[in-house]
Amino acid sequence: MSGRHAGVNVPLFSLRSAESWGIGEIADLLPMVAWLHDAGCSRLMVLPLGTMPPGMTSPYSAISTLSIDPIFISLGRVHDFARAGGTAALSFDAQTALGHARHSATVDHDAVRLAKGEALALAFASFLKDEWEQLTPRAASLAAYVARERWWLDDYALYLAISASRQEASRRAWPDPLRDRDPRALDDARRQLSREVLHHQYLQWIAEGQWQDARVAAHQQGVALVGDLPFVAGANSPEVWARVGEFRLDVSAGVPPDAFSPTGQDWGLPMYRWDAIRETGYAWMRQRGKRMAGIYDILRVDHVIGLYRTY
Repeated sequence: MSGRHAGVNVPLFSLRSAESWGIGEIADLLPMVAWLHDAGCSRLMVLPLGTMPPGMTSPYSAISTLSIDPIFISLGRVHDFARAGGTAALSFDAQTALGHARHSATVDHDAVRLAKGEALALAFASFLKDEWEQLTPRAASLAAYVARERWWLDDYALYLAISASRQEASRRAWPDPLRDRDPRALDDARRQLSREVLHHQYLQWIAEGQWQDARVAAHQQGVALVGDLPFVAGANSPEVWARVGEFRLDVSAGVPPDAFSPTGQDWGLPMYRWDAIRETGYAWMRQRGKRMAGIYDILRVDHVIGLYRTY
């Protein structure tokens, strides 16, 4: 890893191919790393991959800094979707959205999410019936993944399931017991939303499996994958929900007035409570670093000044 290297920095959503669904997908990394190899480059840096909330398109507005957005999953490589009937099984609206997304000159996130959301739901239903309920080796593989990543995946999946069930992305609008993580309320939610929780865990398992396959392919081409780590999680995120005592919600990160913005910028992101984090031995920071090291070969912390600058 030492020495000088040449490479490319590109958002994954820009790597569209003829096979993708109107947005750059994980499998689109394969032809990209082959091109980099032929061009004598050894680095590919992508923007953050975290799950974006509905209506948002910026990778820096992700609802989670630890996940991979299912929008990047390559459906052509999902066995469960093919078994469910593939694109022929999609509704008219989903097929229309897919056609529009593929022919759009720009990435139409809404159309992609509509088509992929339905496709991934079909894939999960197929997996549930033919794998999970039959206790197959693939079911065991998902169970092992959930157990290994439980430290972040449980909160992530439960947060998304609760948000969808209440149609409220902001935890501040939830009933107090859920908002404040009352153990009994959380247990009730896990039981009532168990299928939805497993659905989100399944999507992360599929996404990371595809990512790790692409990572191996990149290594075979002599290309290292570089990650861009956002410095803080959003206020409406499972990370803040699970560790609210480690964040300041009364201020937000940003930059003061400068040559680019006479009024400054308010990024709307909560700040860290470093005193509280220090008392944990920086546990979450360490866990987060370990998680990212399992996804990327090299990690860049974006706008590190944001770790301490407030607006």
